[in-house]
Amino acid sequence: MLALPEHAQLRQELEPWTNQFGYTVQYVFKVLQDAEAGHDWHHVQRVYDNTLQILEQEALNQRLPEGTTALAIWGALLHDIADDKFHPDPNSSARQGLENHLRELAFPEGMRDEVLYLIEWVSFKKSFDAKAGSEEEQPEHKIKALHILRDADRLDAIGAIGLARAFHYGGFKNRLFFDSTIPPVHYQNGEAYRKSTAPTINHFYEKLLLLKKKMYTPSGRELAEQRHSFLLAFLKQYYSEMGFQSPPPGFELEVFE
Repeated sequence: MLALPEHAQLRQELEPWTNQFGYTVQYVFKVLQDAEAGHDWHHVQRVYDNTLQILEQEALNQRLPEGTTALAIWGALLHDIADDKFHPDPNSSARQGLENHLRELAFPEGMRDEVLYLIEWVSFKKSFDAKAGSEEEQPEHKIKALHILRDADRLDAIGAIGLARAFHYGGFKNRLFFDSTIPPVHYQNGEAYRKSTAPTINHFYEKLLLLKKKMYTPSGRELAEQRHSFLLAFLKQYYSEMGFQSPPPGFELEVFE
């Protein structure tokens, strides 16, 4: 399963919640062990590991406000329990199960709502509506946790794993790999982005290749560099194997390099 962090500052902040940590891990495993492979228990494990890695770097550089660690960790564990790609109804059984679980944890007043805030605002879809999140009105530790969680989740969307997840989800939705007559779209809002049925290659341009510049933390940006380069190399090879001497019109890569 998952282990508590070894870093002293992180471990100290989580010490009052060690029982709740184990309980949540078991809950998430039970709910997501058979989920779509891009958003399953293994995805949660990777996002949790990314979250710890970023938390440790932020702590080492004294950029971690008190209260950040527990929020970021519970956000990482629970962020896909009621993912609206699979559970669009806000009153779905998945959402009700998530809220029931948080009540069972008996967190201090306000902490439950802070975890729900992270889960609500972590997705790329929500980044189109960032102002609605009212970040400037939130306490520092809450926004720091959100930024760490976003970086951790987005890192799993790029590189080799991100590539595998993109094509798996495209297959899950029965989408084409690529169609040179359907160019990528620059979406202006989250709802239009979510409703897209475009081929999987378009998703690289509409989300994946944008993520490197959307990282919030120094360690997130550093970790994104190599993964971003991998995506560019893959696309160049893909087009070559498809018989294109260069990316077709509308699929140029220079702006992302």
